[in-house]
Amino acid sequence: MNIEVPASPFVSSYQGVDDVVLSLTGVAPPANIRLTSQIPKTPEYQTGGGRTTKTTLQIMLELGFSSFIEIAAKTNLEAYFFLSDTGAYFELENPDKDSIITSAKYGVAVRVGIAAFNLDASVSVSAPSVAAAATLKLASTTYEVMTLGIGLDALHATTPLINNTTGPYDLSTLDTIALVQSAIDDIIFEQTNSLVPILMSVNVDTNRLARVLSNDATSDYSEFVRSQIYGVKQAWYYNSLEDAIADIKPDINPEVLRTIYSDVLNLAPGVKPEPGSEAFRKAEELVFAGR
Repeated sequence: MNIEVPASPFVSSYQGVDDVVLSLTGVAPPANIRLTSQIPKTPEYQTGGGRTTKTTLQIMLELGFSSFIEIAAKTNLEAYFFLSDTGAYFELENPDKDSIITSAKYGVAVRVGIAAFNLDASVSVSAPSVAAAATLKLASTTYEVMTLGIGLDALHATTPLINNTTGPYDLSTLDTIALVQSAIDDIIFEQTNSLVPILMSVNVDTNRLARVLSNDATSDYSEFVRSQIYGVKQAWYYNSLEDAIADIKPDINPEVLRTIYSDVLNLAPGVKPEPGSEAFRKAEELVFAGR
């Protein structure tokens, strides 16, 4: 299965490996997050915008939306984050077959990061619903705008959106985004050669990712995740690898458990995590990740 993952535009050398997508460091080893596609001189753009996806604060920060650090620090309320890309794109296959990245989307766009909090319980968690709720004062919202690959000649198209970036993300903002999309469509038609497309997102093959992270123990990402969760919980309960395997369930892969204990927790066979040890702290961190 492939999943689309937003990416920062930076592809560079990392830990001695060339062509690494830097926003994916930590997801897999550098050799497995390489992107070696070559952008053609005259790419064939597909226009279209308004696609908004729910995301996390961590991804927002990795993509460069720095203002959300202050938002997260100032409020103790549950916050929801969305990412909207409005622009023109093209997709390229990744020739590197050892990489978990199968293809990448490049483009020129206006990227909008949206934060919503103090959300009324009756509001569904989607960007259009949040915009409507903000208009009706049922939510507090804010947004930050980032231009990607749009040169100075085309920057005027984004001005209406940038000028209002201190305001709420509401229905009037959606109207402004539609106007910006129309202007970008005109720019693509009139002056494609003046634009500099950059990396927007990558498609990740979760089966390849499972093989990489499990040392080829499984190509089933769901099985890998189940086994990883089971393994780190067992370590958090101070159980050794042998204890964990003794209580194993049918849907847990014992080879994944061995990889988790040896490669992630650095625990030798027969060794139980000690309270306060590095292995225990790592297991605890993984148990509570995302909560």
